[in-house]
Amino acid sequence: MKNNLIVISCCFCFVMVVFSIFYIKNYEEKITQKTISEVALNIPNSADEIIYNDICKLLIKQKQKEVIMKNYISKIHLTKNKDKVFEVYYNNLIGICNLFNKLIWNDDTFIAQLYEENPYFGENVYEDEINKTVIRIIPTIKIEPVYNRKIIDTLNITYPQVPFIKMVYAGEGYFESSINYKYLNENYSSFLSKPLKDFILLKQEEEKFLDGNAYYLDATVSLSKKQLLDLIISWQKFRENYSNFKQEEVTKTLKMYTSDFMCGSNNSFGFILII
Repeated sequence: MKNNLIVISCCFCFVMVVFSIFYIKNYEEKITQKTISEVALNIPNSADEIIYNDICKLLIKQKQKEVIMKNYISKIHLTKNKDKVFEVYYNNLIGICNLFNKLIWNDDTFIAQLYEENPYFGENVYEDEINKTVIRIIPTIKIEPVYNRKIIDTLNITYPQVPFIKMVYAGEGYFESSINYKYLNENYSSFLSKPLKDFILLKQEEEKFLDGNAYYLDATVSLSKKQLLDLIISWQKFRENYSNFKQEEVTKTLKMYTSDFMCGSNNSFGFILII
């Protein structure tokens, strides 16, 4: 009789454990799908009828989406579900940056040419020159040692405050927006799967090498020979370790780095040619 009770108790415990696992998994799947729809941002494909006020609204919405995502991450246990929601949030950032940069490069009255055409650009001028409708971007000024003149060093988005996007220098007085991978790594990597965590870490490594610059500065690669070679090796190892993860993006990155290393860009020779 006693043995029967033990067997029955064990079976009951087993059934409860299985039921709990199934319930948690089912619950997480439902809340994940709901969160994905809430985090997704509707970003226009074309910048033809978009103004900077619209970008500002998108940035504010993305901040709201981030709150939803952080709240979700704190409740969910399965890493694969956290990955799914983060990927939607990450794609939002890519879409915003792409749209933002289309506007920057197409609007000569915005940031374009301030560095070259306004070499004495100062702290008291930015409001008329840079502030477009609602979005507020403020320059950091430094003194150029050779000519002892004020120049724009960096541009910071101060309204809305958006740590997930930053401005980087693209050459000849132009700036463009870029994802802040240091912020993503510090705030989200610990919750994500190893492939996604390593991907963000590698993107942050790129960010360190670029040191506030875009990859291309006036069509010239802004990395040194060693930096570019290190990144080629790192991305190749990443592809070998995670052959089924972000294949298209990783392959595209490797092709670009390898091509620039061997053949150069529009305004620079390849490193292979000058060895």
